[in-house]
Amino acid sequence: MDMRNIFTVLISGMSCFPATAQTMAANGRTTGSALPPVAVTKMDEAIRFDGVPDEPIWNRATRFPVTRQTPDYQSTPSEETDLRMFYNNDYIWFGARLYYKNTAMIQDYSKQRDAGGPMDFMAFAFDGYNDKTNGLAFATTPAGLRWDGAIVFNSTGVSLNSNWNTYWEVKTSRDTKGWYAEFKIPLSSLRFNADKEDVIMTFMAWRKIAYLNEFLVYPDIPPKWGLLSFANIAEGQPLLFKGIKSSNPLYITPYVLAGTNGNKVLRNGTTGYQHLTTGTADAGLDVKYSLSSTFTLDATFNTDFAQAEVDNFQVNLSRASLFFPEKREFFLERTGNFSFGFDGNNDVFYSRRIGLDNGNIARIYAGGRLTGRVNQWDIGLLNMQTEDPGTGGSKNLGLARIKRQVGRHNSYFGGVFTSSVGRGNQQWYTYGADALLKLPLKSYVKLAVAKAIADSNTKAFTSVDDVRLHVRLEIPDEAGFNFYLGYGIAGSAYQPALGFEERGNIRSYDGRIGYGFFPAMSKHVFKHLVRLAGYRIDGFTSGNKESLGTELGYTGELKNGAAATARLYYQEEVLSMPLVLSAAVAIPAGQYRFNGVKLSVNTATGKPFNASLAADLGSYYNGRLFSCTAFSRWDGSKTLQVQATYRYNQIRFGNGLPAFTNHLASLSAVLNFTVKLSINGLFQYDELNNRIGTNLRLRYNAKEGNDLFVVVTNINNTNRFRERPTLPVLQSWLALVKYKHTFLVKSKKPGRVSL
Repeated sequence: MDMRNIFTVLISGMSCFPATAQTMAANGRTTGSALPPVAVTKMDEAIRFDGVPDEPIWNRATRFPVTRQTPDYQSTPSEETDLRMFYNNDYIWFGARLYYKNTAMIQDYSKQRDAGGPMDFMAFAFDGYNDKTNGLAFATTPAGLRWDGAIVFNSTGVSLNSNWNTYWEVKTSRDTKGWYAEFKIPLSSLRFNADKEDVIMTFMAWRKIAYLNEFLVYPDIPPKWGLLSFANIAEGQPLLFKGIKSSNPLYITPYVLAGTNGNKVLRNGTTGYQHLTTGTADAGLDVKYSLSSTFTLDATFNTDFAQAEVDNFQVNLSRASLFFPEKREFFLERTGNFSFGFDGNNDVFYSRRIGLDNGNIARIYAGGRLTGRVNQWDIGLLNMQTEDPGTGGSKNLGLARIKRQVGRHNSYFGGVFTSSVGRGNQQWYTYGADALLKLPLKSYVKLAVAKAIADSNTKAFTSVDDVRLHVRLEIPDEAGFNFYLGYGIAGSAYQPALGFEERGNIRSYDGRIGYGFFPAMSKHVFKHLVRLAGYRIDGFTSGNKESLGTELGYTGELKNGAAATARLYYQEEVLSMPLVLSAAVAIPAGQYRFNGVKLSVNTATGKPFNASLAADLGSYYNGRLFSCTAFSRWDGSKTLQVQATYRYNQIRFGNGLPAFTNHLASLSAVLNFTVKLSINGLFQYDELNNRIGTNLRLRYNAKEGNDLFVVVTNINNTNRFRERPTLPVLQSWLALVKYKHTFLVKSKKPGRVSL
């Protein structure tokens, strides 16, 4: 089957969907980009910051009426909600009165910073530049925990990153009528253009009533962008703030740490292992300075990320490289300013290339980052000096990213430049341009092209061997008809030093059509979604087919959040070299055809206990595959939350290869003593690599920016008798204590910004 046949099937499949099928009623709704600004009240009266928004000033504050988004769009909310906002010269104050007919139904299962789960919460977000692309979100629960995150919206949908943190405060309370929240957001923690007297920011708010799996939103936003539709900042409400100015605080955050780490290595010429232990004592510094209301400078010296979450173990059964997400706070703020993506996870800039070298930590000596906006231009600059384990010296890593917003529909064009300069002739540069344009009929076109240059392998400017390109046309909405068509190349010499490549030296074609149906009159069903997809990947150099596949899938979701998915797939793979799954199993080069079915189901999301199960059954190259992943989470206590994941893979081959089996399991637990003190534990088992990983992290967050961490990490061997001499039980370990303290050194209005 070639791509012409695939796309014939895709196009003909459109006739399967009824032209008159019922969809969500818009009721004449005006989209977020066309809503007129709402003026927010400015008041300078004193307020008791106690989590009870009952002072007379709140009754004069600007009110925001909510709409029910899910599970029954635009139906009457189950519970009453009263949201208010006002501001003064220093803060934006947001108050929420969240009523309940029966307060016994309030779900409140965690006290941990940035925790998620089946809990009641109140959240809101600001897009300070009113560009409908990036937002900063703040949330709390009845327990008063703080959650903040960065929102990015583009043509592929909405994403939330809860690893981003800033300076703000919240207090909550509750009584027999419901629960209440008061948020205190420093203007210095937001980014906006204060050059004019009137400042326009996009705003949105959402409340979750957990036991009903109900989302209430402001403004009226349809649930057609998937699970995160409630956070689609592009559909937010413009707010007008008159006469606000951002202060320019200087935050200096030194840290100190002490600890020990080591591993066990085989003695030369002996049959035993020796302990190699190193004591650690270190210090460093982070600086954050608001150059203006639109530009922020971050600097770091002798950076250490030892307190960051460890990576989850993964097993790879495909031809693509594994992707590990960024978890270090320094690289997370306004990530949309730096991203230059193609399809999938392919990107010119992958921040994990900084400070990590082939999985090992490479010391960051110093670095800086500048992010901000000039008129309609988003600018991101980054430069880091790091250790280079390969040469024993150091190297300089740089990034420049610009984007120019066009119109009011997330359209932009931009450019990128990255550099990696080390000792001698070790120099790599990548530059590129991209654009995203809104077209009629709710469609987008995205184009991205980049060229990678290495001094040792310089190509002519007109050569495409060192080029990656991707273009796609799509309608992303889940409500009604949606589709995607894409084409891309990755040249044989394209190797971005700071980028991520799932698969190189290819030419790819892919497409998808789908239809989403939201039955408004159904008592239990929230949506149906049917999709038909296909792809083909050819070798860029050879021009020969390497991979081909088609998939037909259906997803059904209930109003309580339970969902099920079934996908039938057909796949062809042509291997020019063996595909190595483990030290004992390598699939020989050759041509393979296989097919199967993928099934998944998850329980209602608003319950204290929820679970999911996914399975893949069918043929796999010249064998038979059975793969399943089970997940469960328990949030039945404010003090303890537990989740477990288990993945089992079994492949039985038919040509004399040994069977491939793998068990991958993890158990994580969070013990919350207060909203400031918690212990996280992560235990992982990887049969394929014969290891058990343990990570314990205690965090005491006295206030934002002031943290004490105690971290213990171990890697233990399993199946110790697989080698001679017998492997040690404990292979490597790390134990450290780290403390960081933030000082407010300078502000245009001293003492006005609290930490």
